[in-house]
Amino acid sequence: IDVAGSNDTINVSEGRYNGSLSISNKFLTIKGDNATNTFIHSTNSPVVYISGPASVEFSDVGIVGGNWIVFPPWEYFSPRIKRGVVATNSADVILSNVDLNNVVNYYHTQYGGTLVANNINIDNRNDTTGQTDVGFSLRSCYARINNLQQNKGRIDHTIDINNDLPVTHVDAIVENSTIRANGSSYGDCIRTFSESDVTVSNCYLYSPAGQDPTGGTAVGINGPSNSVHIINNVLDKIPWGIYVYGSITNSNNITVE
Repeated sequence: IDVAGSNDTINVSEGRYNGSLSISNKFLTIKGDNATNTFIHSTNSPVVYISGPASVEFSDVGIVGGNWIVFPPWEYFSPRIKRGVVATNSADVILSNVDLNNVVNYYHTQYGGTLVANNINIDNRNDTTGQTDVGFSLRSCYARINNLQQNKGRIDHTIDINNDLPVTHVDAIVENSTIRANGSSYGDCIRTFSESDVTVSNCYLYSPAGQDPTGGTAVGINGPSNSVHIINNVLDKIPWGIYVYGSITNSNNITVE
């Protein structure tokens, strides 16, 4: 990374790569063989830090927190770390065919800039235990998330928008995704606070049979000045479909089709 030129592609062979990455003022593509067997892991938080101006694409890789532990017949990562990917100072990030695992607070935090994420698995390994706070934390940015798969049900808020002051506008699209609510806590599949334009389309947002019937929300709108469009989704067995609270009268525009 340090010696790469502008717009270079770094090809990463299959394997486990121990250590954090810090990227700034670079325009790079980091491409692995596949997300299951090509992954970066670190006990330091975050695993990946990107500071703008920068544009970075991760393709076909896994990003995992913790040490690799071999205890036959098991192999796993421990302990979990606080953050997976942090992008700040208007960095632009593309995630394509990426697995994110073993983080306790925030899997991906986007402060400003642009996030485009396609074919993402969160928490799909068997080595993570316990609850995670947030999958994607989006603040003052543009984000498009397509085909996100989160089926463990251990994440409090899989997509969390503008949950930190001060913030400016977020424009977010979440589509063609499968997200399981966390029945043991607040359990929002998607939650926005304020100053957002959010479209949720063609998604499957669910709680499985037998999960706590009092916990879990498909779409939460927790503040004012939001425009939320909920189009052609399936909400399955989830206790709270669309939950609106903490808003000023007539300050939100919500459409459901």
